[in-house]
Amino acid sequence: MSPAKVSANDVPMHGNGFYSSNSALQHSAMLNALPLLSAAASKAQQQEQEANSRPFTILEFGSAHGNNSHTPITTILKSRTPAPTREIHLQFNDRPTNDFTTLSTNLATMTWPVPNQTFTSLVPSSFYSRVAPQGSVDVAFSLAALHHLDRVTPVPASGPVPTHEARQAEFRAQAHADLLAFLAHRAAEIVPGGGLVLSFVGQELGPRGEEITNYAGPVDACRAAMVEMLQAGVLSPAVANVFEVPAYNRTLADVRRTLGETAVRAEWDVEEVFERKVVHPAIGELEGRMKAAPGKEAEHAEWYARTVVDWLMAVVAGYFVKAVREGMGVTDAETVEGLLAQWVERTRVRFLEGHRNEAVECWFVYARLSRK
Repeated sequence: MSPAKVSANDVPMHGNGFYSSNSALQHSAMLNALPLLSAAASKAQQQEQEANSRPFTILEFGSAHGNNSHTPITTILKSRTPAPTREIHLQFNDRPTNDFTTLSTNLATMTWPVPNQTFTSLVPSSFYSRVAPQGSVDVAFSLAALHHLDRVTPVPASGPVPTHEARQAEFRAQAHADLLAFLAHRAAEIVPGGGLVLSFVGQELGPRGEEITNYAGPVDACRAAMVEMLQAGVLSPAVANVFEVPAYNRTLADVRRTLGETAVRAEWDVEEVFERKVVHPAIGELEGRMKAAPGKEAEHAEWYARTVVDWLMAVVAGYFVKAVREGMGVTDAETVEGLLAQWVERTRVRFLEGHRNEAVECWFVYARLSRK
C-alpha cells in the first residue's frame, strides 16, 4: 500500500527577517503583476456603499514577511480609490508556521495612499482552504506562492527514492488539484465582479521539451555542496533521500489547462495569462560595482555569490533543517544550525567555482481573473 499524502505546508520561509532581506527576485517578479492588479481593481464592479456598509477588502495569499505587500496594495488602492467614508480592510494570509511577528513588524511601518480608516488582519491558515467569509473580498492576489503544494507523498528516509519523472507526475497532478481547490475557495470569498491576480513560479521548456532549470547556478551549487557533505560523511544518505522542496513549477500549458476546466469557467472570467522571465536584480548591481571599482573583481564576485545564495537559502533552508532532523534524527538546535551554515558556505564556494557572476533567472506565469 502506498503511504498516504501528508501536509507539505509545514516549513515556512526562513524567519527572523532573513526572508525579508533576501527576496529581491520575488520583488522583480511582483513588478510584472502591477498592471494586472491595477486592471483588476479598475474592473471590480462595486456599487457605492454607505459609511457603515462592508469595508473595501483586499486579501493577499502567501504574504510571508510582507516585504512585497506594500506596492501591490498601493497599486490597487490608487487604481480604485474607495469613497472617503468607506472603511478599508487589508488581510494578510500565510500558513500558521509563518513568521507573523516579522510580518506584523513590517506592516506597522507601512502607510497607505488613501485617507480612509484602514484595518489590518493577519490570517494564519492554509490558502488551500477557506480563509474569509462568503462574498467579503473585493480584490485578492497571490504572488510567487502557489507553487508550494498542499500535500505530497513522503519519501521514506530508508528509500526507495522515486524517479524524477515519477515525482514530477505526482507533483503535476497535485498542483492541478491544488489550483482547482484554491480557485473554488476564492470564488466563495470574492464578490461578483471582484478580481484575482496570480503569479506562479513557471517552468520553461527547451526545443525538445526538456526542462530549463530556474536559477540554475545556485541550484547546481547547493546540490554539489550537499554531495560534498555526503561524501565527507557529514550528512547521512537519509538526508538526501528526504530533502525535498514540495513545490511544482507550472508550465504555461499547465496553468491554461487548469483555468480551462469547466468548474473554473463557471465561476471565473480568465482575462489574461502570460509568462515572463525574471532576472535577480543583483546582477545589475554587480555590473555597477564592477564599473565603480574595477580593481575589486574578487570582492564583487564574493558579494554576488553571497547575495544570490542567501536568496535561495531563504526559501530552502527550512527544508534542509527538516531533512537533517528526519534523516539523521538530530534534534540539537546548535548542531542543526552548524550543518546548515556549512551547507550555505559550501554552496557559496561552489557557486564561485562553477557559476561565478552568472545571472540568476526564473520564469513566472501570470494570470488575472474576474469573479462572475
